[in-house]
Amino acid sequence: MIWKGSAIIPILLAKQAFIENDDIRTIIRGKTMIGPLSVEDASLMYSTDPIDKNQMEYNSHLKPKNVYDELRDYELDELSLYDSIGPAIPEDEAESTTNNAMPVLPSSLENEIVIDLPVGFLRLRRALLSSTSSFWIKSILQGTLKYTKVNSTGWVHPHEHCIGHVDVPSHVRNEFFIGAKRNTSYRMPASRFVPANMAYETCTLTDYTDDYFVLSMTTSTPGVPYGKTFLAKTQMVLVRTGKHRCRMICSVETHFPKGAPLGMKGQIRKGMKSGTMEIFEKIGSFIHKCVNLEERV
Repeated sequence: MIWKGSAIIPILLAKQAFIENDDIRTIIRGKTMIGPLSVEDASLMYSTDPIDKNQMEYNSHLKPKNVYDELRDYELDELSLYDSIGPAIPEDEAESTTNNAMPVLPSSLENEIVIDLPVGFLRLRRALLSSTSSFWIKSILQGTLKYTKVNSTGWVHPHEHCIGHVDVPSHVRNEFFIGAKRNTSYRMPASRFVPANMAYETCTLTDYTDDYFVLSMTTSTPGVPYGKTFLAKTQMVLVRTGKHRCRMICSVETHFPKGAPLGMKGQIRKGMKSGTMEIFEKIGSFIHKCVNLEERV
């Protein structure tokens, strides 16, 4: 099995395997690893470690305050790729704010992909979370994933304008931001088997430090076949690795609030996994392109 820009080495039964080629030297323990073979590729890993998560619902009563109209033939030129992620932050040179020790991260959901990115943690945190940044809405949702009819509430939080930023008032602490919510709806493009359909997402900031943050998302797609029977639970963890690099750990699992439709559970879970992993890989690839452009200007 080969994915564009990546080499995938499935390890089905081995508890430990060693893989080596010209571009990658990796230890694998009972998991599938994807190694970076080009400047755009990421280091990826799948696992199956389920964990109980709090259920979140889309708060339909919240009225969007940031509305992005459908774009026509949306394309990002090279200059906008660079500008969209924002300038580098000097503090991203440090490996950690806690004696260079890796933080204890939350367990991933059922299916996981790990992507190492050549961009500083604080820089990408600002691009992804700041209310003044258009990176997530315009560059990721609309530009990269080709979503249209995107509506977002922005962060519903008393300190919404501080989320994602390095320089904040002294009385505002990181833990204040935990629990902030952002509701987004968008029209997903048609695929080979499913027509274009609306998705409704609630994103909650469940952890926030100067070394990592965690986004927990629940998404419903009632317009797809059996769409009223399941929810997509996704988790995105961004962690500082130092030297202007960071790691993105994304995971997904399918939740059936009232039970799975007869005979369809496996097919729905399989479709959820493949579709979401493709989305995560597109996001990682786009971020690589932003950084690659910076090196050329």
